Amino acid sequence: MVQNMEKFDSIDKYYLAITSLLKRIYEEERMNIEKAADVLVKAIKEDRLIHVFGTGGHSAMGAEEMFYRAGG
Repeated sequence: MVQNMEKFDSIDKYYLAITSLLKRIYEEERMNIEKAADVLVKAIKEDRLIHVFGTGGHSAMGAEEMFYRAGG
């Protein structure tokens, strides 16, 4: 973390930007994330399908995490 402003470099800027963004998401979207989680829990308990997708490339990684992978 930043200890001396003279040593404030790219890694510090990145750290501050990311932690600021995560704090904002936590504060502004926590209730919505909890509501979404409740919907998913209800569907799983009722043995219903949950459709997941990604638009392609790296954006599909979230959907891929919902499926088993070879070797684990």
